[in-house]
Amino acid sequence: MNSHTMETLERCARKAGAIEPCSLCGGYDVYVGDDEADRMTYAMATNAWKAGDSGFRSMWKPAQVSAVVKQFLDAANDRCPSCSIP
Repeated sequence: MNSHTMETLERCARKAGAIEPCSLCGGYDVYVGDDEADRMTYAMATNAWKAGDSGFRSMWKPAQVSAVVKQFLDAANDRCPSCSIP
């Protein structure tokens, strides 16, 4: 996953509410764990892919987009690395 893909996925996940800044320190993003927000992240990323977003330049199939979204959400912090607040 390249930096453009990461930036696009982060933007989609933030807008969808799947990740948000730590409520205590605000220094790191924390995974929210909301199924609806996750679904919205998948939908927004798929729409960005269809619109030709450069973050998905090397992806030719929707399944590839879904796989990187899953990878991104799975790797998101469940707790803040700085203050350990979920």
